[in-house]
Amino acid sequence: MLYQFSTQNVCLIGAQKRIIRKTASITKLVYKMLEGESKLLNRPTQTAGKQYDKYYIYIPTDLARDSAFPFEKDERLKLRIDPQNKRLIIEKV
Repeated sequence: MLYQFSTQNVCLIGAQKRIIRKTASITKLVYKMLEGESKLLNRPTQTAGKQYDKYYIYIPTDLARDSAFPFEKDERLKLRIDPQNKRLIIEKV
């Protein structure tokens, strides 16, 4: 949640933000979360007679092309596992 202090009208483009309430000079903004569904895919490969697992996560095209998507093609990413919340966290390096 973000609060913007202003008396002027706000024009927001790209990140799918919308103004939901204006009280005096405080504007409360809500971010619409972009989401899609995917699967963890395993594409085993064989190298030098040994079989190795390769895992992929498909990102839906509409999600990846949105202006709010935080990553670029071929960008290096850091992956972390948050065991408490059972989440995979993907960040820019």
